[in-house]
Amino acid sequence: MLLRGRIANCVRYGCQVLALIHECTHFTDVFDSTDDVYGVTVSLSFWAQDNPEKALRNADSLTCYIGFKG
Repeated sequence: MLLRGRIANCVRYGCQVLALIHECTHFTDVFDSTDDVYGVTVSLSFWAQDNPEKALRNADSLTCYIGFKG
């Protein structure tokens, strides 16, 4: 529960760690991600349902996965 609270604060107030994860996903030897959709919001999950292939390569999708599951 504490971890989720910390991540929620990062999302709400702009976390340097999440920004670093986002940028690192762009490296070609990491994920070579794209920026099709920006933002860590509920709308990202709706977009991902309609665009599953793009969502797998989207930097903020990857950041959410690493930030919330990592």
